[in-house]
Amino acid sequence: MSLEYGASSSEIREVTQLVVNGKSYDACVGESLLGFLFQNGISSTSVNLVTKEVRFAFCGMGMCSECEMIDENGSILRVCQTSIRRNMTLTSRGI
Repeated sequence: MSLEYGASSSEIREVTQLVVNGKSYDACVGESLLGFLFQNGISSTSVNLVTKEVRFAFCGMGMCSECEMIDENGSILRVCQTSIRRNMTLTSRGI
C-alpha cells in the first residue's frame, strides 16, 4: 500500500493501481472515477454498438448511461457515480 498527501498535509490518501482499457495508472482510493478519467485524458467510456461512435459521460449524474463501463467482475457501472476502489480494472463497453 502506498500513501499520498492530499490537499492539506493532514489528509493522507491510499494510492492504488487502476487499469483502464489495459493501461495501468496510479489513482487515489475514494477519488471520483469520472474526474480521474477526465484528468487523465481518457475520453471513451463506451462505443455505440450501432453507429460505432465513441461515447463519454454526458449528464454527470447517472441519468443518461453514457458513462457506463465494465469492471473486473463483469459488472456494469456508471463512472459518474463511482469512486475508485483498490485494484480496480475497467473496460469501455463495446470495445
